[in-house]
Amino acid sequence: MTALRCPHCTRTLASTEALFSHVKAMHGLNAARVCVPDHPVFVREAERRARRQGHDREPSMADLVVEASLNRAMGWPVDRVIAEMFDV
Repeated sequence: MTALRCPHCTRTLASTEALFSHVKAMHGLNAARVCVPDHPVFVREAERRARRQGHDREPSMADLVVEASLNRAMGWPVDRVIAEMFDV
């Protein structure tokens, strides 16, 4: 495990979670965002923001099966990987 240093003070912390908690409590949320950008809180926030802005998420397996079945029924080409995976 690697020790992580706080970029704003002299504290050394044992984990990313501890670093995030320390920076958020002592130096503010914006400092924590810069210091630990891949923290799950910020990842979820970015996903929610993308959904609100209308970006489509990755289709579910059910969506892929339905799309492949409809394409096969209409005589359109079906992605080979999807066809093999779901026997469409």
